[in-house]
Amino acid sequence: MSFRGALLMLVLTLLMAPSWGDPKIDPQTGLIRLLYMGDALMEPGFVTPIIAQDPMIKMTPIPVEFLTGKYKSIQEAARSLRLYFPRVKQQVVDGYDVIIIADATEPFFPRRFQSCIKEGVIDYGLGFLMAGGPQSFGGYEPWGYPSWEGSLVGDVLPVNCLRDWRWSNYRYHLVPDPAHRDHPLVRNIPWKQVFLFCRNRVTEKPGSVVVGRADRYPAGSPILTYMD
Repeated sequence: MSFRGALLMLVLTLLMAPSWGDPKIDPQTGLIRLLYMGDALMEPGFVTPIIAQDPMIKMTPIPVEFLTGKYKSIQEAARSLRLYFPRVKQQVVDGYDVIIIADATEPFFPRRFQSCIKEGVIDYGLGFLMAGGPQSFGGYEPWGYPSWEGSLVGDVLPVNCLRDWRWSNYRYHLVPDPAHRDHPLVRNIPWKQVFLFCRNRVTEKPGSVVVGRADRYPAGSPILTYMD
């Protein structure tokens, strides 16, 4: 099983899991309205084509990762992304139930849009997930990807983003936390078949729940974390 396959199962589980009161869904259709920003290409090898086949999910993909390579500067890419983002907070909280940012660099996202995400999560029960990649969490400075630390989106993450992450090609595995072996996010998934590498370094925030940790580099560091 590939890492993207494992991520897909985690994403779908999180989308269907109740958290802040009742799960937020479209009151008219009962569907989960997902805004997916980052590695959202509709091509083989990406998660988005498979999510799009789920009859319970209505997905709006924004290929932020593609725009990273298409434009010569972050400023140019950010100007293009403004065409895709909802303009006001009410469009975010009324139009979507879950937002995913996966491998997308922080400066692409205007402060007003990050504010909509933060307020949507805290005040309206909007689901939010950040998946890993060199542009996620702590970023990767040698490639010019800054950390999400100190951003408005970073405020609602269940982990602290570290700025001193360095590229690592060491392979390791996710190990279910001993206190959460039966958690629906990790049980019955063959984690030993999925190796991970060159990840972002994070630490858990107070009040978060770590259900998956690394078996090395360093052992015990959080890999799969959530917060209600």
